Amino acid sequence: MESDMLLDNPDHFDQHGNRKAPWLFWFATVFLARAWWIFVFAGASRGQGETLLSLFYPDKYALYTGFVTGTPALCLMLLAGSQHLFPVWLKAKWQYLWWLLPASCLVDLAIQVKHMMMLHWQFQWSAAVTLVVGGWVTFYLLKSRRVRLLFSVPE
Repeated sequence: MESDMLLDNPDHFDQHGNRKAPWLFWFATVFLARAWWIFVFAGASRGQGETLLSLFYPDKYALYTGFVTGTPALCLMLLAGSQHLFPVWLKAKWQYLWWLLPASCLVDLAIQVKHMMMLHWQFQWSAAVTLVVGGWVTFYLLKSRRVRLLFSVPE
């Protein structure tokens, strides 16, 4: 009962009466869309773009799969702040779009494990940190009540 009252805190709503996304939701979506962010940074850094992309994604297949797994997170990130502008058809579907995030996380984790298998399980800090953060983000998205309430039907 008390925890339900904490979820109805007025600070959790915007000026339109819609729920605000928690900051960990933003962290999770930025993490899932990291291939898109690196691609944008590589495009913005004129001469070093190719070097930057090859540093983070030496295999182009990994970059393309990062685009695929990051696209749902990027779209939901853009939509989360403008629920009051949704057309009627999107308001009806909004509650079902929540499953795109954990599904993207699980696919991303599978790709990371495949990448580690290709390296014959050699330890690399970047792979270890990405795997731990990916597991944490998956757990958070599956367990967070505030994220689930964010995807409730907008009023």
